[in-house]
Amino acid sequence: MKKFVVFVLVAILMVVAEFGECKTKILPEPGVVSGPKYRVEDLEAMMHGQGIFMVSGKIRNMEANPTKGYVIIYFADEGDHVVDSSEAEVNESMPIEPGQTGFFEVSKTIGSHQLVQKTYIEYVERERVLKPIKALVVKSRKQ
Repeated sequence: MKKFVVFVLVAILMVVAEFGECKTKILPEPGVVSGPKYRVEDLEAMMHGQGIFMVSGKIRNMEANPTKGYVIIYFADEGDHVVDSSEAEVNESMPIEPGQTGFFEVSKTIGSHQLVQKTYIEYVERERVLKPIKALVVKSRKQ
């Protein structure tokens, strides 16, 4: 009887582990994000249920000018081969000011979710917002 109870408990734990929440290994590699201009912060990658991944984070603008862009999220296997990918707007398409952060979040269902071991983030600059340092003043010349 005790063996049967232990077997049932192990079976229940295995079912709960299969459908429960588990974290993927998060490895934003140096160089995956577009150079030293932008930095990924507060990155979270979680798998919920059967292959539903939730990825969120922030991009810090290290440049002198505001920027607009999006991120590409790569879901990779143990050998760094891309299993799937997704894109998300950063900061709801509003410019990220110098030194500030912009938020992104994406939900993605991946059929072969068992292969996903790592999450990489790449920031793609869509537009650099150039602001003049001083307002241009035009003086008329006397003739």
